[in-house]
Formats: sequence, structure tokens, C-alpha cells
Amino acid sequence: MKFVFNEDGLSEMFSNLLANAMNKNIEKMVHPAFVEVLKQMSPIDALFMHTFLHEDIVEVEEIIWEKSDFQKSLAIDSLNRLGIIDTITYDGRDDVAIVLTSFGRLFRDLCMLP
Repeated sequence: MKFVFNEDGLSEMFSNLLANAMNKNIEKMVHPAFVEVLKQMSPIDALFMHTFLHEDIVEVEEIIWEKSDFQKSLAIDSLNRLGIIDTITYDGRDDVAIVLTSFGRLFRDLCMLP
């Protein structure tokens, strides 16, 4: 695990997941797929989650990030591929929002909250 989760954001998420897995009140909510998801995440994905996904829905136009637009787009695509988020559009509008899936909400809560 040391070599897989050597980045600060990812190692913190893994530590939180382990701590929650040991909690008798929470352990049944920890899905084995969460470790595999963490393995596939980049440090940029973790930073994006920590920065913007405290709410269940975020308007893409409200996401102002010091990273490049390419990295923002890559993080959104990656988190979408992993089943953590989905994107929605509004009828008759060009606005796009990011929505945490039910899997994504549980993943966020168990990996980002100690």
C-alpha cells in the first residue's frame, strides 16, 4: 500500500477508509471496491474531490481551480469513469453540473471523513 498511496491526498483517503472499516457502526458500509477506486485515482482526482465535492451537486461554471482547464476536465472524466460522479445538463440551457452518485457519496463520506 505504501507504493500505491504515496501521495498525501490519496494516503489520507486510504487512512480514513481503514479507520472507518474498523468502526463497528460503519464497517458494513465499506465496500471492497473503494480500495480499487483509490488505486485508480490520481493525486489530481483526490485534490479535486477535496476541493469541490463537499456538496452533492456542483455547477461546473462555479469551479474555479488553480490547475489547468485540461486537468480539471481530466479529473472530472476520471471521477465519472470511476462511478463517483455523473454530469447533468439542464433543459434548454448550456449549464452543466456535477452530481455525486450514491456510490460516490458513500465513497466521499468514508474516505474523506475520519
